[in-house]
Amino acid sequence: MKAYSRYKQSDITFIGDIPEQWEIQRLGSIGYFSASGIDKKSVDGQEEILMANYTDVYGNKTNAIEAEHDFMITTAPKTKIKQHSLKQGDILFTPSSETIDEIGISAVVLEDLPGVVYSYHLIRFRPTITIDLNFCKYL
Repeated sequence: MKAYSRYKQSDITFIGDIPEQWEIQRLGSIGYFSASGIDKKSVDGQEEILMANYTDVYGNKTNAIEAEHDFMITTAPKTKIKQHSLKQGDILFTPSSETIDEIGISAVVLEDLPGVVYSYHLIRFRPTITIDLNFCKYL
């Protein structure tokens, strides 16, 4: 039994048919990607900050990032902390790995985390529209 009464072709082979009222958009049309360049090695003279690292996304069984998480401590320039602090709705992706199956793993940030940045081993997607956070866990 199908969940929707009418379907249409998505024109994307690996997706197949989609419900008629759905539309397909590239992520770049509803938000933007950024890299931080922040390393786990602390640098004298920089601000101490918490950091979400690759392992905080890869292997994250809940696909969620929350304040209670045990983040690593590093340092970063104030400008990078301002630009790359995590906000509710941000989605962190693993952009590379040793195997293809480990690329594109994601976790969604469930709350504003002004004292937490993300490492250069991750890519952040920040939506410019409102997206259900529970849905984001499955991107």
